[in-house]
Amino acid sequence: MDNNSVKDNINRIRREKKITQQEAADRLGLTRQSYNRIEKGRTSILGDNIIKLAAALGVSEEELLLGYEPQPSTAALREERERYETRLESYRKTIRHLESVVESQKDTIHVQEQVIEMQRKRIAELGGE
Repeated sequence: MDNNSVKDNINRIRREKKITQQEAADRLGLTRQSYNRIEKGRTSILGDNIIKLAAALGVSEEELLLGYEPQPSTAALREERERYETRLESYRKTIRHLESVVESQKDTIHVQEQVIEMQRKRIAELGGE
């Protein structure tokens, strides 16, 4: 990564995002001329300025410096998959538990409906209806 590739990345990204040099300068609190010096490679960008410039252009610092968004490593993907599978299994257990609760409630409702029907018959037999 050299200064030329970084300035080329800045220019390319700004154009892709359809941001004018003046808009980019305004977002950074610079004059258009100062911003132009960045794109021409006459002003080097260091530290926090890289972060500010990336934010102003709406990209990551990596994309600004490298010209592309790096892909996560295989190990990172494996860890993310393990976390996902752990959460998924937890959700499945919760669903199974809730399904059993629903079935239990259905049984309770059925029994209560039978009790109500028996009470209605008893009331009718006693001449209440």
